[in-house]
Amino acid sequence: MSWTSVKELPDADITVLARVQDEENPICVAFLDGDDWREAGSADPIEKPVTGWMHLDQAAKILDRGRNQ
Repeated sequence: MSWTSVKELPDADITVLARVQDEENPICVAFLDGDDWREAGSADPIEKPVTGWMHLDQAAKILDRGRNQ
C-alpha cells in the first residue's frame, strides 16, 4: 500500500489522509470538496499542494502492521 497520486482523485467528501508539500505539516486528514482540498476538522482550504492521498483504512492497516512487528 502506498500513496495514491493526485492524478487519481478520491470521491468528493470522502475523508482521506493527504500528503502535502509542507515541511511543518506534511500529512493531514482531508477531503476533496469537488474542486478544492480541505482540512477535515475545520473545512479550511489546504493552501499548499497536495501530492498524494490514502484512504484511512489503508493507513490504519499500515499502522497495525507496524505495531505487530
